[in-house]
Amino acid sequence: MQDSSLSSSDSSELKQLRLENAALSSKLSLYEEKWRSQERAFEQISRIKEILDQHSVYILTDPQGIMRYVNEGFCKLSLYSKEELIGKNANLVNSGYHPPSFWQELWHTITQGRIWRGEVKNRAKDGSTFWVDMIIHPLLDEQEKIEGYLAIRKDITLSKQAQEKMQFDAHILAHVTEAVVGLDSLYRVTFWNHGAQRQYGLTSEQVMGKPLSAAYQSIWIHPEDEPIAMEQLAESGSCKVEIIHRLRSGQQLYVEATTQMLLDEKGKPAGLLAVIRDITHRKQAEQVLTHTLEELQKKNHELDNYVYKVSHDLRAPLTSMQGLLNLIKVEGDQAVKEQYLALIENRLSKLDSYIQSILHHSKMVNAPLEITPIELERIIEEGFEELKHYTLWQKLKLAIHHQSTAPFHSDEFRVTLILRNLITNAIKYLNPVAQESYLHFAITISSTKACIRVEDNGIGIDEQYIDKIFEMFFRATDTSQGSGLGLYIVRQAVEKLQGSIEVESKKGKGTTFLIELPNLLSQHMGL
Repeated sequence: MQDSSLSSSDSSELKQLRLENAALSSKLSLYEEKWRSQERAFEQISRIKEILDQHSVYILTDPQGIMRYVNEGFCKLSLYSKEELIGKNANLVNSGYHPPSFWQELWHTITQGRIWRGEVKNRAKDGSTFWVDMIIHPLLDEQEKIEGYLAIRKDITLSKQAQEKMQFDAHILAHVTEAVVGLDSLYRVTFWNHGAQRQYGLTSEQVMGKPLSAAYQSIWIHPEDEPIAMEQLAESGSCKVEIIHRLRSGQQLYVEATTQMLLDEKGKPAGLLAVIRDITHRKQAEQVLTHTLEELQKKNHELDNYVYKVSHDLRAPLTSMQGLLNLIKVEGDQAVKEQYLALIENRLSKLDSYIQSILHHSKMVNAPLEITPIELERIIEEGFEELKHYTLWQKLKLAIHHQSTAPFHSDEFRVTLILRNLITNAIKYLNPVAQESYLHFAITISSTKACIRVEDNGIGIDEQYIDKIFEMFFRATDTSQGSGLGLYIVRQAVEKLQGSIEVESKKGKGTTFLIELPNLLSQHMGL
């Protein structure tokens, strides 16, 4: 009975030992699994650290920003060794670029346990600067208290330099005096600088995203230039061409457009950049120069013609008088001699008149304007009276109708030339078959101009000669005894006074001249 009892006790202890052994084995298995899990986690952390070291730049700091660990990437970027960095504050690489408010916002964010991200400009050991895209992660302990910070940096120096260069270039382009315009592949405006705004009178907000044609009313390019420009753009990627833009205001703008094709990353056309320079003043100067050259050529031609005609017209009466003098020498009859002398006197009178016309023309062209008050009615009456030596003078009836609301001021010498020549022509070309010959002046004067209508019922001018009567040395009839300078001088004098003259005439009916001369009252008063 005793043996049986011991056996039962031993069996119970053995079971207990087995249970404890099983529990211990289970715990050992758990510890072993936990150790292996930790070992795997450590290996993963080691691999992550290795990856971070290879591809990232990072540091670990304590809560005060003292560096406790720096990886090799940060050393390469900052040019400091690990020994020079560990134990130092992270502001060792502060470049001074950012304002205090920047750092205040950063520290306020991370001390609240929040992640901060931003672009930071640092300074390396050698004084050079570099840009990083930085993320700062607060590191928390079991009590959720901050025990440090992990700052991961990515070097973005090259992209920032490119960005800064683009910004600098854009700033330069924005402030150059010429218009600089960027276009996309559909010719919509993508860039519009101050020069373009000033040149076209439109802000960037008014044109951005719209076709360039929105900036003007119409465009003109020489038909020969357009295909050449397109060919140059296709072959070399750039071209230069002169264009005329008519703005929406109606202003006409001459421009020289230098265009550069823009390519995308695949080398395909992505748009255009055009520098559009206003050359309106240059083109206007060229036009003035061209007009001046044409005028000079015209004047040279007129001068050649003038010299030839004057020498011919002066020589003809002199030759005639020389012949008459030779006849007088051999003529015995006194009565005949007196006839010859009368002919000479007539030739001298015409010669004097011709020389006076030449002198008047010279003075009219070269003398400066002398603005004085003018009594047109007095000039007409005196001019008419001074021509009474003409044979037909007595047959012509003069009438003047004068209406004025202001005194008239102009150059009296030139106005007298105009009126005197018109009166002379009315006498010379009086219609011999008219029952009554007349010369009517209708004058209307305002503060701005004088309108003078000169009408006669003389022989008139053949329609085929109307466009030529103001030409130098032109004579409308074969029987004309004039110098051919009268109406030429009239037109020159009118133009010198910045006026206008028109003529209406019917052969056998008479001629009417319509003259407008500006009232130079303001110039006379020095206004």
